[in-house]
Amino acid sequence: VNPGPGAIKPGMTESEITALMFHNINQIGPIAGLNNHEGSAITADAEMMAVVMRVASESGIYFLDSRTNVETKVPYVAGELGYSYYERNGYFLDNEKTKENALKELRRNLDIANKTGSVIMIGHIWSADFLPAFLQEVYPELVKKGYTFSVVSKSKARK
Repeated sequence: VNPGPGAIKPGMTESEITALMFHNINQIGPIAGLNNHEGSAITADAEMMAVVMRVASESGIYFLDSRTNVETKVPYVAGELGYSYYERNGYFLDNEKTKENALKELRRNLDIANKTGSVIMIGHIWSADFLPAFLQEVYPELVKKGYTFSVVSKSKARK
């Protein structure tokens, strides 16, 4: 799978990762944080994640572990380095690109928020033509029910 330009790939050196990350951050900045994407092989590599998390820390941005790899080393690396991070604790809203499925997944995510006080849910880039409109549609009703929404960096889910 080709994740596209700017991706960190297995086999890259520490200096390659560092240079690529600083280039990416400067290219699209300012940014508040970053997350892993597309299977996330790199999150299973503690050495590579240490480089990623150091660069994020030096850049003053957070790291969100999308938890798309059961072998993630992010909690271990963060603990070793003394860094905080965020992790997705909810479900993808858009594994199926239908309103019915998005509502079902939203309800599952709200159950988590009700139990834990917060939920970080994410979507896929391929649903950019669907998910924003869906969320705008359901947002007023959720606010009426007492839910609040925030960006990751202001959530209560920091680890």
